[in-house]
Amino acid sequence: MSGNQRGMTVTELMVCVCIMGILAAVAIPSYINYVQQARVVKIIIPRLHLIETNISLFYSMKGSLPGDTDIADLLKDIDTEYCEISITNGSIAMKINASDWSSKLHILNGNVLIASPVVSRYKIVSWHLAGELADRLKINY
Repeated sequence: MSGNQRGMTVTELMVCVCIMGILAAVAIPSYINYVQQARVVKIIIPRLHLIETNISLFYSMKGSLPGDTDIADLLKDIDTEYCEISITNGSIAMKINASDWSSKLHILNGNVLIASPVVSRYKIVSWHLAGELADRLKINY
């Protein structure tokens, strides 16, 4: 070996390990939060889309938006476990009722998602999502 070749000192190696530890301490919680958010969205959004589809069909066939009296027909094939759903003038209010710690949704217990239809003359063209659940899951559009 020539005299000019040197490796890393122990101090340099420790600094690199500390920097990697700090980066991991920041990245891992963010990643875990992202994965939890994706799992919750995977549970809630399909239910919401089914309800939105039923309301759209109702509006197309009857020419008016459904209300509380039509809720039984709109929710008959939808899994409403851990969800309290109400419909007023076509707007959906989905409240999470999952106080049981074994539920995947327990961290969202009490949060509300509101989906309001954007109506044209003959059909529902889109949906507007709002509420604390939409904010928390970053799905407000």
